[in-house]
Amino acid sequence: MEVFPHFLDCQADLRDVQQLRKHIEGLFAETRVNGRRGTRFQISNVVAQNARETTFTFEDREISVEHYYRRKYNIRLECPEAPLLTSQRGSQTDYFPMEISYILGGQRVQQSQQTSQQLRGMREV
Repeated sequence: MEVFPHFLDCQADLRDVQQLRKHIEGLFAETRVNGRRGTRFQISNVVAQNARETTFTFEDREISVEHYYRRKYNIRLECPEAPLLTSQRGSQTDYFPMEISYILGGQRVQQSQQTSQQLRGMREV
């Protein structure tokens, strides 16, 4: 996204995370790994936690998000220290690396989720 250039070089501070959250919270996304479409999910949050340090229980043991993707999909994340997207399913929180997550097209967004450039463009039409 041109709006968030810091994410392209795997760096983001808390302010970047908060700005991104404002724009994409509630939208639907899907993962794409090795050219294949994967999980579809609704973005609940953008968190400053990263794939290297965030863990969850998988097959009765704690595993980091980074190691999960390496083990399950045989991929090495390029930005394991970037913030994560989350999705809530009941009491369970799922974590998704941004670098493999793609916003699905054709979604309605609120004005607050659009940039000032996008809003200006709509007024000019």
